[in-house]
Amino acid sequence: MIKDHISNAARYAGLPEGFQQALAFLQRDDLGSLECGRVDIAEGVFANIASYEPVPQDRKQYEQHFEYADVQFVVEGSEFLIEAPCDPDDYRDQALEGDCALCDDPGSVPSIVHLQAGTFAIVWPGEAHKPGLSDGLFRGTVKKVVVKVRV
Repeated sequence: MIKDHISNAARYAGLPEGFQQALAFLQRDDLGSLECGRVDIAEGVFANIASYEPVPQDRKQYEQHFEYADVQFVVEGSEFLIEAPCDPDDYRDQALEGDCALCDDPGSVPSIVHLQAGTFAIVWPGEAHKPGLSDGLFRGTVKKVVVKVRV
């Protein structure tokens, strides 16, 4: 996993083109005014824009992806994201439509990442994660963009 502020996007110039397209999209000035839903960016790269209230950790399951990495970017608000390494092959048979499998316990020690407005986290296949968790500090609606990059 990578966590950083979008102002440091140039540090990641060595990542594949799909990530360059994702980071360029996340530097747009109008992200806060975009409607919730899907935005196609390029072949194999699209964004899901959402607005929601963060929830306690016990109200969500871990997500696991197989074909796409997530670039999770908080536009407004703040939240915790919990990440835990896992073996994607352990979850492939549980995959739901849309490149996602859910589980309660990935079987490894999790890390907690604090995402605030302007920060992003790149979560790779093989990293189970619980996004959208209350950090106990921010009260309100989080606006978030998750760019999916085919890997």
